[in-house]
Amino acid sequence: MRVDISSAQRLLEEGHIVGIPTETVYGLAADALNPDAVVKIFAAKNRPAFNPLICHLASKEAVFRLGKSNPNAERLAEFWPGPLTLLLKHEGRIPSIVTSGSEYCAFRVPAHSIALELLSQTGPLAAPSANKSGQVSPVRAEMVERAFGMDFPVLDGGPCVIGLESTICLPDENGVRILRSGAVSIEEIVAAGIPVIDPADSQAIVAPGQSLSHYAPTVPLVLIDPISAHATDNWKPSGISASNRATLDFGKALDLEANLRLNLSPTADLHEAARNLFFYFDLPGASNIRLLVAGIVPEQGIGRAINDRLRRAANFLGKIENGILLVRERS
Repeated sequence: MRVDISSAQRLLEEGHIVGIPTETVYGLAADALNPDAVVKIFAAKNRPAFNPLICHLASKEAVFRLGKSNPNAERLAEFWPGPLTLLLKHEGRIPSIVTSGSEYCAFRVPAHSIALELLSQTGPLAAPSANKSGQVSPVRAEMVERAFGMDFPVLDGGPCVIGLESTICLPDENGVRILRSGAVSIEEIVAAGIPVIDPADSQAIVAPGQSLSHYAPTVPLVLIDPISAHATDNWKPSGISASNRATLDFGKALDLEANLRLNLSPTADLHEAARNLFFYFDLPGASNIRLLVAGIVPEQGIGRAINDRLRRAANFLGKIENGILLVRERS
């Protein structure tokens, strides 16, 4: 069921969950200050309780009333409204279910007119991506509906203009640690005069989107990654014929026979590739495709975030020799 802003506001105030648009991906939203509403997000997504949520607000002023600021956080907030999330110590009003019990909360101000209008009327909304946990993030309202049916209403804001989740940063007095690659690149952060510090070597999940396996397409994904291609000689033919596979190209990099040929960007535009990634992830399952073969894109700008999603989604690594697809299981 599609709803308008006023209906979405009423439903959220009554403790329901609603699919909402942002410039990055569609979110599954609930009143962030209502623990009984937020628990419905975890139940609908089958999301583990240790995986925290992002809290969306209408302005940076609203963020810094709930989260503790510092000079580098203030500098990063100049990217708002936009696809950047800040992990800040919160002042105690955010329920522990949103933060997974952490003293930190993830905050962002989305650059989407419909989302901002809604947020100006509702206050803070906890809103992870509107997908089943671990699956592909939705970039159109119909993708939300395919994932959940009519379990909850959706506020339709059209196709997402960025198509990848936000960059997540942990700012302190020394600089910023990037915890998740996203639409705001390292280059942009450095250009803003903010030092980027290597993140601490930790396996703990302290921010959304840090699971090692995530963003899965509707069929198994083989990733052609030149860096990993020589890691082992344990390769074997995929066993799936060209009639049952799709390729996900960038420019003209993949020379492999396939029944369905998709191209993130025929002109090798990384921003176009980002917009198309999750939408194309969602396409092969509608046909007889049993395997999706994708190639790494240039590791620069938003390309880092695209490659991050590809690597997290991949079931196998692959290489092409004499027109034959060889694969090995991802370690």
